[in-house]
Formats: sequence, structure tokens, C-alpha cells
Amino acid sequence: MFKPKLNFYINIDDKSKEALVVGVCENKEFDLISNEINEEGITNLEKNSYSVLVTDKVDLIRLAYEKKNFFFRSIYLGNSRDVEDMLENLVDIWPADEPDDILRTRVSLVADKFVYFYKAWLYEHLMNTALDSVPDMVWFKDKEGAHWNVNKKFCEIVHKTKEECEGRGHYFIWDISPEEYASGEFVCMESEEDTMKAGKTCVFDEPLKTSEGMKQLVTYKTPYYNQFGEIMGTVGFARDVTNFNNLGIELSILVDNIPYPMLICDTNWNTIRMSASFMELALITNKDEVENFDYKKWKKEKLVPVSDRSENYVIHSRSREYKLVSKTEENYYILDEQEIRDMFDNISGYFCIIRDVTFQRSYEQIMINAANTDWLTGLFNRRYFYDYLNDHKDDKLTLLYMDLDHFKEVNDIYGHARGDEVLKRTSRIILSVFDEGKVIRLGGDEFAVVLRGEADIDWIKSKIDELEDRVGKIIEDANPPLSISVGYSFHVDGSRSIDEFIHEGDTAMYEVKKIHHKND
Repeated sequence: MFKPKLNFYINIDDKSKEALVVGVCENKEFDLISNEINEEGITNLEKNSYSVLVTDKVDLIRLAYEKKNFFFRSIYLGNSRDVEDMLENLVDIWPADEPDDILRTRVSLVADKFVYFYKAWLYEHLMNTALDSVPDMVWFKDKEGAHWNVNKKFCEIVHKTKEECEGRGHYFIWDISPEEYASGEFVCMESEEDTMKAGKTCVFDEPLKTSEGMKQLVTYKTPYYNQFGEIMGTVGFARDVTNFNNLGIELSILVDNIPYPMLICDTNWNTIRMSASFMELALITNKDEVENFDYKKWKKEKLVPVSDRSENYVIHSRSREYKLVSKTEENYYILDEQEIRDMFDNISGYFCIIRDVTFQRSYEQIMINAANTDWLTGLFNRRYFYDYLNDHKDDKLTLLYMDLDHFKEVNDIYGHARGDEVLKRTSRIILSVFDEGKVIRLGGDEFAVVLRGEADIDWIKSKIDELEDRVGKIIEDANPPLSISVGYSFHVDGSRSIDEFIHEGDTAMYEVKKIHHKND
């Protein structure tokens, strides 16, 4: 597994925040060096790594800024005005009093950003290394015929550098006149158009006019698409057979250098070639096992579908997302299976590629949880509450509507920090008492519990008694005493609206609150 080297240097007055940053980083996808740093340490930073300084000290930020090192960036915990003259060296500016959950998320996202920055460089580097290993010409063109990438062999044949070829068209690269190119004879124009029109790999025997005379090429051209399914251009493989007759394309060189799981099978799904990363994914340690690898069996036993299958009839491919569960982790992959067709449109094999989307799915879940969760208590929020009730509007439901009594006095007497702690402890108590229900913080000191199924009035009343007793002990010497008012309502079927259901519970709660205040 390729891992970047990333140093997290930390110097924060709040040592608990230091520990939080280290804890997040230790679970990330890189070789980590995380430690406290001072001015001398910044001066002597190692140069061959990505480094991130996390600090609330302006003097350290300034010292890091003065190093002018592209691979050394800083994150400041404080006011942006303190560092406004050094913004070009900052990854971000975070509030110094950030809640731990938010800080944890910020650190995680920054770490992932550096990992993906490294991977983007790595995959481009690996692709070019792989292309340069191929003994035949390889190129990528856009729809207008401009080359945006070529391999080493291509450069050797056309006697130009990669930089000279980039963005240039056919007549410049092959040293023919614009007039000869415009005539369309011996310049491969039609084959490019035919390939994009066919939407699949096409094979051509092409005579090509160059400054050195005529050359005979055998070319394989394939259209490539953007993420919206639109053709962007073509990729071509070509062998110069002007002076020799070896027409074979050595796919093994390319496959062995691919940095992601890839498999090539024959028409009966027998394995022909497998990339090293596929071997790692399939837990194959010996190359001798590759020939006997049963792809269909492995797919059935190890991959669990988590989406419907989609098919692209234009390029003869199908795609589906799967979950792969090992003893230590759960990962998500998109498996693409594409037919390999010959020049007569006959299926000659299959090309299988696996893309790891675990990070994307994890990030999506974080966003979903953030949208439906109260940041202070960790309970579901009002948005989730209404979504849940609407999703179960035809079920039998019981709503317990709750509100703390004298909570304003708690904030006034003990302060808002103590008030927040009361809300968190109340949340834990409600979760404990009604562990089989959905517990929601509606806002402020209002809570709700939704129970599905037939209502048991005696059980509900006993649980409310237990809840009132435990909440009353959170601040035993409070004056006036802290308590909780609970009203309930029942939704038997879909004969009335959710708003009526909620209103009844809210009204019942206020009737209980009147009694509590009367008894104070």
C-alpha cells in the first residue's frame, strides 16, 4: 500500500486538544510523525516530507511562513486578523474554542486532503511510468486531435519531447505541412472519427506519412469518457511494423504497472492477467495462483452487492457497488466489468477493474449524521424528528414530549457551561430510560421520544416516573428544583396529520408543566 509521509507538528496550550489532533492523525492513511514542536524544531524541519503545523501561537506561524517551503503549511487556532499577512502559507484558520467534535472533523479532513493530494501526484506518476514501460507508442488525444499525453516510445519515434508534443496536432508532431494534413491522406483522421463514433476499441492498419517517409502502423484506438458519459477523446496504442512483423501487444507490461485492482479474463471468465493490487485485494500471495484463480467464485463469496447493477450498452460494460468485509475492516468498491471486443465486434474477453470508494461512503455518512444530529448532545435533531414521523406516518406511534423545568434558572445561577452539562446528562438519562425509542433534542431544553408499536400505558407511566426521579438528581441542591415535564400522545393510524399528533403531545406536556410549577 502506497503511503505518503506526513508530519503533524503540534503546539497548543490546551493539551487535551493536542491529544485529540494526535489521536485523529494516528488512524489516517499515512506514515505519521506527530509531536510537539518549538521554534528550534521549525528551523530544523526535515525537507523530504509534507508537514503541517497546528498551533495557537502567532510566532510559530510567522517562523513557518518565513521558511517559504511549499511542503510546509500551517493551521492557526485563533483570530484571522492575527495572521492576515501570512494567509498564503495557511491551510486554514480555526476558532480557538472549537468543540472537540468539530475540531476532530477538521483535522480528519485536512489529513485526508494531504493524502489525496499525494495520491493524485502518485497516480499520475505511476500512469506515466507504466506508459513509458510500454515498448509501443501510446498517446492520448482530445476530440479536436490535440495530444495531451504521450509516452517515451512515441517521443523517440517523432523525435520530439513530451513538452513539445503537448497540445499540438498531427501535422506538427509528424512534420508534415498543414496542406498535407488538410488533404486527409495518410494522417489517421478518419480512424479517430470512426473510433469515437463506434464508442469502442477499434483496430486499424494505418499507413502514415512522416518527414522520414511512409510508416506502417498497427493501431488500437479507444474512446475515453468523462464522468457524465461524454466522449473526451481517444487513447491510442501503435506498433511501428514498417521494418518488422511482430504485431502483438504486450498487455502484461501495462497491467503489472497499474496501481489499482485490475483483471483480464477470456470469454469463459478464466483469468489471463491480474494486477499486483488485485492480488493484494484477493489475498493472493503467489503468482502461480493467478492462473487458477476463479473470479466468478471469488466475486460470489467475497463481494456483497449494495447497489443495483447499471449497464452501458454503448461501451458494453456493467457496473455495481459491493461491500468487501474482512476480519479487520469493511470496505466499499465499485466493480466495472467491460467486454473486450475485436475488430469484428466479437467478444474476445473481459476487463475488470475495481475502484475503492470507502472514503467517499464514509464521508457521505459523516455528512448525513451531521445533518441529522444535535451537535451538543449527539441526539437526533428536529430535522430528523420530522423526517422520521413522516416516514412512519402509517405506523402505531407514541410520542413523549419533554421539557426541563426551571432550566433558565440553572443557566442564570450556574452559568451556561453547567447548563450545557445538564442538557448532556439529561440526554444520557433519556437514552438509558427509553433505549428502544428514537430520542430527539428538539431545541433548547425540549426533548422528544418516539416509540413504535402498541402503546403500554402502565409501562410508559413507570418509565416517566423513573425519568423524573433521575433528572431531579442531576442538581440535587438546585433552588428552584430541576425537574422534567413529560406529556404523551398516540398515533394509531394515518387518519390524522403528524402536526396534530405533535401538537397533542406538546399540549399534554404543558399541562404537566403547570402542575409542576404549581407544586414548586
